[in-house]
Amino acid sequence: MPAPRTATSQLRAFQVLAAALMSALVVIAIALSFVLTGGTRSTRSGHRVQTHPPQLWVYLVVLGLGLASALLVQLVGYRIAPVSPSADPAAAARTGVARYQGAMVLRFALIEAVPIITIALSFAIAANTVLPYLVAAAVALVLMYVHVWPSERLIAKVEAILDRQGGRSQLSATLRGTG
Repeated sequence: MPAPRTATSQLRAFQVLAAALMSALVVIAIALSFVLTGGTRSTRSGHRVQTHPPQLWVYLVVLGLGLASALLVQLVGYRIAPVSPSADPAAAARTGVARYQGAMVLRFALIEAVPIITIALSFAIAANTVLPYLVAAAVALVLMYVHVWPSERLIAKVEAILDRQGGRSQLSATLRGTG
């Protein structure tokens, strides 16, 4: 029988999840470095496609995607329902953790769209380098560090959102195991 999950392990689980999501960008970059190289590439039908370096507009699109993602995260990623003021403390804590997790995954998905779209763009323009993806991954990693990594600052921000109508989620204490 597995040991019951402790509150301290909840924060650790969120950190491991965030680290896995963030490190996946590096693994994808390594894989793409083998695919997006050379002067020609074959399509599924066997036709040869001449590849070329991306033009400046590609990098501007990637940066624009990053900006759009950052705006979406601000507009949508922090829309979290508050904890009810009448909820008992244990239920409020469970609700707070569940809502934190859901919002964390949503923010990750909004940010991850930048590198995913960039991969599709790289193939669509027959790029011969992984550089557009590396720019997209760098933008995504910065955004993930700010909006996904479970830092004290982010946890306090989400806790304030959860508690804005007088409920007490005690998110920070619950995740740290002191609540």
